[in-house]
Parts: sequence; C-alpha cells; structure tokens
Amino acid sequence: MIKITRSSIGVSSQGSGLGTIIFSVGDGTNIIQAGTRGYTPRIPKAFTIVSMDIAEVSTVPVASTAVIDILKGAYASYPTCTSITASAKPTLTASAANSDQVLTGWTKTVADTEFLAFNVNSNDVAKKILLTLTIQK
Repeated sequence: MIKITRSSIGVSSQGSGLGTIIFSVGDGTNIIQAGTRGYTPRIPKAFTIVSMDIAEVSTVPVASTAVIDILKGAYASYPTCTSITASAKPTLTASAANSDQVLTGWTKTVADTEFLAFNVNSNDVAKKILLTLTIQK
C-alpha cells in the first residue's frame, strides 16, 4: 500500500482474475478538503474497471455530499492526466454509500503504461471516504 498525505491506495487480488483498487482519503476526524489526494505508481498490468463503490467510513458514518474524480495518464507524462469518469463521477448525495456497476461514459480500460490519480472535487461533511474499484485483469 502506498501512503500519501492522509490518503492511501491499495491493490488486492481476488480469484477469477478480479481485483480491487482501494482509495482511502481522510483521517476520520477532519472534513476532507477538495484537491488531488493520491496517485498510483505505474500500473503493472492492464485491467478493466467493472464497478465502483464509495462510502463515508469515519467512526460514525455520516450522510455526505461528495464527488471524487478518477483520472489516468501515460506514466511518461506523469503527473499530467485526464478524467476517466465523464459526468458519472463517484458521488455521495446526502448518503453514506453509493455503488455503480454500469459506469456510463467511463473509460474503463487502463494500460500497463498508465497511472491513476484521485481528486476530491467537492465535499461537505465527510471525514473519511473509501472508494473501491473492482477490476478485471
């Protein structure tokens, strides 16, 4: 797992070629501020994103309104990147959790020559957010 200023990104592998990329932001105490909160290193193996889950996971989860964008770029051009989520960004809308298995408009493929970045576009009261991408390798 890579630790990046109160954010972390982890990758785990499941059976059947499935895996997860988990992005965690916030310390559970302070309200998360907008801005870029984490980068992955170069992706070691290409994959396709198949679903997304987002949740406010502080000690006492609260209904929040928050938007996180996922971006990707060529590792040779790091840190320059562009959004892969179109208008369907991972969002909490006055809720503590949300999921999306369709990912309408997303660029779902990520090559082994790319990296990902995570940007908090907006947040009202969330103190810790967990964003999980299920991937097919």
